[in-house]
Amino acid sequence: MGDSIIDVRGPPLPELTREQLQTNWIWLPHWSEETISTGKVAVFQRNFEVIGSPTAATIHLTADTRYKLFVNGRRVAVGPSRSTTSLWFFDTVDIGAFLRQGHNEVSVHVMRLFPAAEGGTPFVRSSLPGLTVVGRVAMAEGDCVLDSCSGWTAYETGLRFAIDMEDDAFLKVFEEVKLPAFHIPTKAQPYSFSTSTGGMTPWSLEPRINPLPVASEGNVQTVRVVSSHVDSAWSDFFLHDKPICLPPQSQHRLELEFSDYMTAFTTWHFLQAGGSSHVRITYSEGYEKQPRMRPWLRTKGDRTDPDSGELYGPYDSVTVSGEASYEPFWYRAFRFLAIDVDVGEGDLTLQSFCASQTNYPLPLVGSWSSASVVEQRIWQVSVSTLRACLYDGYSDCPFYEQLQ
Repeated sequence: MGDSIIDVRGPPLPELTREQLQTNWIWLPHWSEETISTGKVAVFQRNFEVIGSPTAATIHLTADTRYKLFVNGRRVAVGPSRSTTSLWFFDTVDIGAFLRQGHNEVSVHVMRLFPAAEGGTPFVRSSLPGLTVVGRVAMAEGDCVLDSCSGWTAYETGLRFAIDMEDDAFLKVFEEVKLPAFHIPTKAQPYSFSTSTGGMTPWSLEPRINPLPVASEGNVQTVRVVSSHVDSAWSDFFLHDKPICLPPQSQHRLELEFSDYMTAFTTWHFLQAGGSSHVRITYSEGYEKQPRMRPWLRTKGDRTDPDSGELYGPYDSVTVSGEASYEPFWYRAFRFLAIDVDVGEGDLTLQSFCASQTNYPLPLVGSWSSASVVEQRIWQVSVSTLRACLYDGYSDCPFYEQLQ
C-alpha cells in the first residue's frame, strides 16, 4: 500500500540557467487572495506524448509557496525546501521512471499561502504566487519541451483551509474539501518580469542544497473499532488491503495506532454509490484526558492507553460523491488516527488506504547496545524522534508549529 522509493534526483543540465527559470513564472488569471483563509491550492497540468524510449527526462521547478509534483497520477516530489525570498530553492527531478508510451500528464499542485494570512508558520511566502518549470523529454523523434510558459493549463481546486480549528493554532493547513471536484482548466498566464532589462522577480533562485525526502510505508499496528457494526471488516481493510463497503445511513468510528510516530502523506480511495458521505480524519499524538485549555494545556498520562482518555487533534474533513481519491496537500504528523464516517444515501466503499512515511534521508552511522531493555528503547525512541523532526530541516515540533 505504500510508495516504492525511486531516486528522482536529476543532474543539473548544463544549459539550465537561473534566467530560464526566472522567465518561466506563471500563475492563474483572475486570482484573488482573501485574508479570511490561510491560502488556496491551484493545479497546473501539461499533457504530452512519448514515442520510443526517452534518453533523458529532467525537469527543474519551484513554486511559491509549496508544490507537489505528480507524473501520470503518481506523487514524485514535494518542494521546494525551506526558503527565504533572498534564497529561494528550486529542484531538479528525473521523471523518466514515471513516463509511459503514448499519452502522459505532468501535474503540479501548488499550495499558495497568503502573505497577510494568519497561520502557515513554517512557510515563507513572497508577495506573489507563482510556479516555474523548465525541462524536456529527449526522444529520438525530437525533444518535448516542458517549460511552463507554453502549453500549461491551470485551475483552482476549491479546497478550503480551516482557520478556526480548536486544536490548530499554528499551521492552519488542515482541509475542508468536497470530492470529486469538477473544474474547467484555463490557460496558465505567464508573468512579464523584464529580467533582461534589470527587472527582478520576488525570488532569488538557487538549486536545492539538501536531499529530497524519501518515502516508506507506514504500518497500522492496531485497529480499535469504537462504534461500527462491521467490526472485523475494518481490520481486513487496514491490515490486509481488502476493500470495505459501508451501508447507507450508517455511522462508524474507529481509531488506528501506528507502529511508530508518523510524518506521512495519507492517501484514501473512495467510491460513493449515490448521494454523498462525510469522512473526518483526526490526527493525534496519543490518548489524553480533557485538555484544560486546547491546544495549550494538556493532561497526559499513558498516551497509548485508550482507557486513559480520548484522541484530540486537528482534522481533515472530506465530503465524497462518486469515485474520488484524497491526499492532504501537506504531510500530517500523528501516532494515532481517529476516523469518523457518516454514510449518506448510497453505499460507501473504501477501496484503499496508505500512509507514506516521508522524512529526510537519515542513514544511521552509530548504534547503541545495552542489556537494559529500557536503555535500548530510549535509543529507538531517540532515532524516531530525530526522524520525525527532520523533513527538509530540523523543526520543533512536527505536530504543532514545524518551526526551526
